[in-house]
Amino acid sequence: MMSRTASDATVGSSANRDAARVTGHLDLVRGELALAEGRPTEAIGRFQAAQVVDPRNASALESLAAALVASGQIEDAVKRYEELIAKEPFGAEAQEDWMRAHVRLGELHERLGKPDAARASYERLLAIWKDGDADLVALNEARAHLAKLVQR
Repeated sequence: MMSRTASDATVGSSANRDAARVTGHLDLVRGELALAEGRPTEAIGRFQAAQVVDPRNASALESLAAALVASGQIEDAVKRYEELIAKEPFGAEAQEDWMRAHVRLGELHERLGKPDAARASYERLLAIWKDGDADLVALNEARAHLAKLVQR
């Protein structure tokens, strides 16, 4: 349905539609489907296309990083997570992607045998959100990973 209505500027909207951004959103959705269906290479292409349309889209960047991990391109995924963290998309839904990015980046550093870099990523998130709610998943994941690193 999204594909059929995306190019119609009057469907389902009382506001002006941005056809280019709609295309980016379609690429993002198609990339998520490809990733969920085990086609990370296709997903990477879709997420990159979504980023071309809207380079500020932090969700597309997070999805691209996840697809790179799924395709085994760990170093490239690290770069994308670092890029996402640098964007600091506070006040938007993408701040959840930003929080998770610290944990995912730490996990990738662990996989690459870089425990100091992993520790720094976890600690950065914990310091920034030191007053965060106790039930925030990303904080709990960071604490758990950090505890394991300390025990080694």
